[in-house]
Formats: sequence, structure tokens, C-alpha cells
Amino acid sequence: MSSDADGSHNPRSLNNMVNLVRTYPVVVGSRYVDGGASNDSVARQFLSRLFCKVARTGLKLKIQDPMSGFVAVERRVFDTIILKSSGYKFALELIVKSNGRFKIFEYPVVFEKRKMGASKTGVREGIGTMLFVLMLCLRNISHRT
Repeated sequence: MSSDADGSHNPRSLNNMVNLVRTYPVVVGSRYVDGGASNDSVARQFLSRLFCKVARTGLKLKIQDPMSGFVAVERRVFDTIILKSSGYKFALELIVKSNGRFKIFEYPVVFEKRKMGASKTGVREGIGTMLFVLMLCLRNISHRT
């Protein structure tokens, strides 16, 4: 089961997100902009905000919810960027590797509590996420020189 097939993303948001792709090649469904929210537990919200803060700071990102896996992306973006990640972190990699070439819009969404499937959140996933952010930081450093 895909991490985005757990019922936490309202499919009604997708039509608006896809329509916005005409103007913004990358549209991120964001919990952390005005109008967005998360109905997750306080602990999950804390971890999510922490990971977002680490990614924003370490990768110098301007978007509020870089860890969101709920995105609509124009095909040409995928045609110009080689992704190595899988799962919800592909959006973070896409944003970092696009290096400002594409306009990004954060569309406010409400993340619901998981309706099906088991959470992968845990120490292993947290360490993996931090290692992934570190790998992207190192990639950015090596591409600056």
C-alpha cells in the first residue's frame, strides 16, 4: 500500500491542485500554510513539524511543508529531474533538485487521521528521513563547487 493511500489526504483537494499546475508546475498539499491543518496526534504533529524544520533549515527551502507527500506535478518537471527516492520523500527530493527552476505553490490541505494501513513512523523511519535530508544537503554542497 502506498503511503498516500491511507486515507489521510482528501481526494477533493486534488482537482484544485491539478488545476493550479497550469500556473505552478509543482503544487504541494500543505498542512502548514493558512487554511491547512493536521488532525494527527500531537506527537505526530510535533515530529512532522520537526522534520519539516530540519529540512527547511538544512536545505534552505522556502516552503513550509517540504515533507508532504501530497503533490501535483507537471510532467515536464519529472522529465528534467532524476529522482532516486521512493515513497513520500520523492517530493522533497524533487523540490531540492529543481533548484528553483519551477514555481512551487503550497495549497492548503487538511491531513486527516489515517483511515487504513499501518503507520511506518518510528525510530527507523525517523533516522532514514534524517539521513535522506543529510544526503540532499551533501548533494547541494557538492553541486555548488
